[in-house]
Amino acid sequence: DCIAGPQNVLANNWTASTSICNWIGVSCGILHKRVIALNLTSMNLRGTIPPHLGNLSFLLSLDLSSNHFYGHLPKELGQLHRLRILRLSYNCLNGKIPSWLGNLQRIRRLKMKKNNFTGIIPETLVNMSNLKILNLGCNQLSGQIPSSIFKISSLKIIKLFSNSLSGSLPNDMLGGLRNLQGLFLSSNKLGGSISKSLCDLVSLYKLFLGLNKLYGSIPSCLGNISSLGYLYLNSNKLSSAIPSTLWNLKDILEIDLSSNHLRNSHAIAVGNLRSLLKLNLSRNLLTGDILFTFGGLQTLVSLDLSNNILHGHIPESFDGLISLEFLDLYNNNLSGVIPKSLEKLLHLKYFNVSFNRLEGEIPTEGCFSNFSSTSFMKNSALCGPPRLLVPPCKNDIRKNSQMAILHALRYGLPTIGIVVLLIVLTIMYRRYQSKSTTLPIKNDLSSLKTLRRISHTELSQATNGFEESNMLGSGILKMSWIGVSCGIIHGRVIALNLTSMNLRGTIPPHLGNLSFLLSLDLSSNHFYGHLPKELGQLHRLRILQLSYNRLNGEIPSWLGNLQRVRRLEMKINNFTGTIPETLVNMSDLEILNVGLNQLSGQVPSAIFMISSLKIISPLNSSLSGSLPNDVCQHLPKLEVLYLSWNRLSGNIPSSISKCNNLKNLALSCNQFIGIIPMSIGNLTRLEELYLGFNNLEGQIPEEIGNLLGLELLNIQAIKGLAG
Repeated sequence: DCIAGPQNVLANNWTASTSICNWIGVSCGILHKRVIALNLTSMNLRGTIPPHLGNLSFLLSLDLSSNHFYGHLPKELGQLHRLRILRLSYNCLNGKIPSWLGNLQRIRRLKMKKNNFTGIIPETLVNMSNLKILNLGCNQLSGQIPSSIFKISSLKIIKLFSNSLSGSLPNDMLGGLRNLQGLFLSSNKLGGSISKSLCDLVSLYKLFLGLNKLYGSIPSCLGNISSLGYLYLNSNKLSSAIPSTLWNLKDILEIDLSSNHLRNSHAIAVGNLRSLLKLNLSRNLLTGDILFTFGGLQTLVSLDLSNNILHGHIPESFDGLISLEFLDLYNNNLSGVIPKSLEKLLHLKYFNVSFNRLEGEIPTEGCFSNFSSTSFMKNSALCGPPRLLVPPCKNDIRKNSQMAILHALRYGLPTIGIVVLLIVLTIMYRRYQSKSTTLPIKNDLSSLKTLRRISHTELSQATNGFEESNMLGSGILKMSWIGVSCGIIHGRVIALNLTSMNLRGTIPPHLGNLSFLLSLDLSSNHFYGHLPKELGQLHRLRILQLSYNRLNGEIPSWLGNLQRVRRLEMKINNFTGTIPETLVNMSDLEILNVGLNQLSGQVPSAIFMISSLKIISPLNSSLSGSLPNDVCQHLPKLEVLYLSWNRLSGNIPSSISKCNNLKNLALSCNQFIGIIPMSIGNLTRLEELYLGFNNLEGQIPEEIGNLLGLELLNIQAIKGLAG
């Protein structure tokens, strides 16, 4: 039975009465019936890796990722000479990365990130002459990066980020990596200058060197890498000018040069970057005016120029940044007014011009109706409504004065008349009582004339811009709580990361009060019970990770209220019921992972309408029904579709070929019928294809031979299949 939850799934299925080739997670060769793949990812397994896995001499793929394995790698794995794929990420493995890994010369993918490996990267990895992906990120590795790594010409991805690697990148190191598409070396201790040999990486798409100790200048030749889509050099010690050649990268999507010592001797001619989504030049030494060319970037979502020495006016042309969500001009030397035309930026959610020399009236319409006083602090000449804690504008003062006079005339005169009448009556009464005596009236109120009048500006300066710390009965207690991240400006909680904290109990409803929360990660704990409906109030939330817990009940429909969520991960829980249709409201959703639960019903067709999706994974549930005929019509970005171990039926739609970016397609262990569509041969980026354990029939399409990048094909236990 291919349909099982994660609990005791192996104990119930891996029995002597069942053929090994029918065991869950096991794939066998069609001819020799030897085990060729072992996929035990996300099975909640604990313990050390069994040494006898080294006896599986025909093994091509071993995936033990996302479990709780610990201890050293058994040396017996070095006997797997046919192995192509080794995935051990997201475990608790430790010790050194063994040199015998170099014996696995046919390996194409080596993924061991998010473990506790220590020591150096062994030189012997150079023997993996077919290696395409090397991922050792998020460990505790040290020492220099072996120069031999950069001699493996087949490499496409190198991920060594978040370690303690040191040394520099020699100038002659990178010239042979003409196939390299991604170089991820961020969050290490790398020093020296940026090697000019990087410019020889003609296929490079992602370059991440941030959070190191690199110094010197940015090589101007980086502007010649026309394929570059992401450039991150942030948080280093880079100096000199930003090379003007960078503004030639017409297809680049994100640039982050923040937190360096860069200046702009050349014009920042970003007007050519028509695909740019994010530009971060904050915390540098940029001077001069903000160029008007920024206004032509209609795709730009985030612009951060804060903490520089920029002066001049905020360009009116900024109203052309129609996609902008984040604009930070904090702590510069800007003057003039805030253009009222910026009210047209309908998507703007964050705006900060504090600590400048701006003047005039603050716009209040459109997106500006949502901004608070923290967006405008320390601009002494700004004016606007009281809620922004700035002086009222002169027009408002004149209007208020006129209203005050009218108010006084309406209510004051009758009051004064009554008071005068009472005084006259009192005097007459006392004269009547004393007859000849007079009443001395002492003018004690005359001393009020000497009181000094305090201006709004003086009051603002005396209270440091009306900060909360100067309010009666309040104060600031700065605390650094583990797992809590706060915004730099407003100090509100924006991220809560409590993964793997061994926490137990129900999820507290009052988490819904964290209205500024962007990321909530409670994965890998022991939470149980239903999801509190109060979480539906987190309208700013981008990431929700609840995997590896014991949560139950139905997946609530109010999740659809979280329209900004990009990652929804709830795998390996005890959720029941159907997948709610309301998830279609998550128009920015990129990752949907609700696998290994106890769900039922059909996969909502609305899910396949979310065009931003990259990963869909409801595997190992009890989902039924068929796939819509236009399953990939609206999924241009989809890379992973995991539907294995369900009860899906019907034909495999030929429109699946429209998922042009698909890399992993898993439909095994279902009840699909009919033929394998020939159009699958059009999925030229496909790397893994799982169709086994279905009721398919007919010939294996010759077009599958067109999938030159295919590394794993599983069509086992399909009785009606021929060819």
